[in-house]
Amino acid sequence: MKKTEDHWMSISDIMSGLMIVFMFIAVTFMFQVQNEQRQKDEMIYNYAVVKQEIYHALFEEFKNDLPKWNAEMERRN
Repeated sequence: MKKTEDHWMSISDIMSGLMIVFMFIAVTFMFQVQNEQRQKDEMIYNYAVVKQEIYHALFEEFKNDLPKWNAEMERRN
């Protein structure tokens, strides 16, 4: 009877080790996804900043000509 109990102990140890391996894989994947999301958020923020800078640069360049051309600039586009 002692031999079968040892058999179940070794299987449970293997299962515990396997669970830890999968847990580390899951945590690593979560950090990778979080890093990718942070990069996407940074790109979106940079896009908004550059878009605003382009608007201001164009407006400063053409602010005197816009009334002559009967035109106006929209911030959205």
